[in-house]
Amino acid sequence: LDVEMDQCAQHLMAIAHTTEVAKAVVAVLADAGSRLQRCSTSKLNPELGKDCEEAMSVASRSFLDACGGLGAVLIGMASAISQNVMLPLESFHRNAFADHARKAKALEELRRKELSCSNAVTEALQKRDRARVGLQSAMRDQEKTEKKATEKKKSSLA
Repeated sequence: LDVEMDQCAQHLMAIAHTTEVAKAVVAVLADAGSRLQRCSTSKLNPELGKDCEEAMSVASRSFLDACGGLGAVLIGMASAISQNVMLPLESFHRNAFADHARKAKALEELRRKELSCSNAVTEALQKRDRARVGLQSAMRDQEKTEKKATEKKKSSLA
C-alpha cells in the first residue's frame, strides 16, 4: 500500500509539473497572440505601425529560424528512427523471413519423409498380411495333406 501511495504521489507531482508547464505555455501563447493582434491592428494606428513592423520582422525571422531548427530536429529524428528502428526492423524481418523459409523447407522435407515412412510401413504391413494369409493357406494345405495321408494309412491298414 505504501508503494502504491508513493506511486500516486509521484504521478500527482508529475501532473502538477505538467500543469505548471501548460500554464506557462498558455501564458506565452496568449502574450504572443496579443502582440500579433496589436500588430495586425497597427494599420489602424500609424504610430504603432513602425514598431510593429520591426517587431513583426523580428518575430517572423524568429519564427522562421524556429521552423528551420524544428525542421532540422525532425530530420534528425527521422534519421535516428531510421537508423535505430527501421534498419534493425528490416534486418529482423529479412532474417525472420529467411529463417521461416528455411524452417518451412525443412518441415516440407520432414513431411515427405513422414509420408515415405508411412508408405513403407503400410507396404510392410500389407506384405506381412499377405505372408500371414499365405502361411495360413499353406498350413491348411499341409493339414489337409497330413489328414489325407493319415486316412490313407488307416484305410490301408484296415
